[in-house]
Amino acid sequence: MELVTPSAAYLQQYLETCRECWGKIHDNYILHDPARYNEWRKTIFTDYKNAETGTEVPCGFVPSSTYWLTDSDTLLGVLNIRKQLSPALRNYGGTFGYFIRLSQQHRGYGCTMAMLGLEKARKMGLSEIILTCQATNTASYRLLQKMPYIRSEKENILLYGIQQDIYRFYF
Repeated sequence: MELVTPSAAYLQQYLETCRECWGKIHDNYILHDPARYNEWRKTIFTDYKNAETGTEVPCGFVPSSTYWLTDSDTLLGVLNIRKQLSPALRNYGGTFGYFIRLSQQHRGYGCTMAMLGLEKARKMGLSEIILTCQATNTASYRLLQKMPYIRSEKENILLYGIQQDIYRFYF
């Protein structure tokens, strides 16, 4: 299993992933709308490069690198590593945005991807890595507990318009 730079070789599987997960994961920011494929397929790789260099990053976003988790020829998930954190992302969102395809969940791929992501983030020179999850997301919470974190904290914050408990893990 490895994290690869997005490429045309996996584009069709990425579209299938978007179809499978659009509207079904907690935050679609990391996905592309499958109904608009004919628009974004022409710019996706340029957009990823721009995000990596911080060029033309939309308001409220930070420079980031996107990787696709693959096993042989199968796309399993998507990882986005934010190179810096805004105050909002430091509060909730953290350094990684990630998900495993719904059809591939509950097989340990999330933990593998997160550990590979930690390795990539450290190679990128990130000195502080913060990963967060909602307290109700028990799968993410269990995943984060298995990782080599330095400390963790629980806080009640206003998230998506309602008070919610969240966890922050520091690496």
